[in-house]
Amino acid sequence: MSGEEDMSGENIRRLGDALISTIGALGLEISRRVVEAARERRDFTSALSVNELREIVRATASVVLADYMLGDFVPRPYIIGDDGKSITCARCGMTSHLPTDVEQHYCGNCKKFHDD
Repeated sequence: MSGEEDMSGENIRRLGDALISTIGALGLEISRRVVEAARERRDFTSALSVNELREIVRATASVVLADYMLGDFVPRPYIIGDDGKSITCARCGMTSHLPTDVEQHYCGNCKKFHDD
């Protein structure tokens, strides 16, 4: 089978979905780590300047992308909340607290069931 045959409309849609989910998951992980780093730094100072926050974002994004490229961070199409009672879609960023959405890894905004 040639490369042209593999690029059916369905395959292109699946590839696009995978790319969107991966980019979204990377963004969510960067955000999560930035918040954590900012909280740690605020423990030592009363407030962060815009330049300090930019520094944290740039450094964090670099680390997350390096972790991804090295295989140390595997993006997921969703994130289950620490309490296990919410799910955030990496594709659109929506968070649901509905128990069935959490159980079924479903995003009501995207109308997608996320596979493990």
